Amino acid sequence: MPPNARSSRRLKPRPSARTADRFQLYEQAVQDPPPDIRLLTKVFERERGRKPLSLREDFCGTAFFSTEWVKSRRDRTAIGLDLHAPTLAYARRKHLRALGKEARRVRLLRQNVISVTRPPVDLCVAFNFSYCVFHDRPTLKRYLEHARRSLAPDGMFALDLQGGTEAFEAMED
Repeated sequence: MPPNARSSRRLKPRPSARTADRFQLYEQAVQDPPPDIRLLTKVFERERGRKPLSLREDFCGTAFFSTEWVKSRRDRTAIGLDLHAPTLAYARRKHLRALGKEARRVRLLRQNVISVTRPPVDLCVAFNFSYCVFHDRPTLKRYLEHARRSLAPDGMFALDLQGGTEAFEAMED
């Protein structure tokens, strides 16, 4: 029997819609935290003259961004807010567990982004067009006001109006 024939039997079955991990697929499809963290850090340092240390990730989902944020510097902390308990459970299982003792620098809260303003943070982010859940102007305005109140005196709020860091590059798809 050729060597490849034997090893091919041990391969995992191909993922399908039924067997795929939807959270993992979501992360692979729409998230790439390291370049976003570098960009936000660069802009914050340029505008504020210091490094951002505390983060609030609104609509955090799997908290991939929050956990990558704390991994990027030893003195960084993150708060992740989301309403979906199964997604937060996945975040704790996959991302917080992988952080080990550094997981103490990440707080995941099952709370509405409009209800939390403390503690104040250097940077509040709402990525992946998540704020589009607010379908009327008064609710969106209320959210933006709460996001602003959640900031430290020189804090910054970032959201995406156009997809990804590559949106600034001229390219052809």
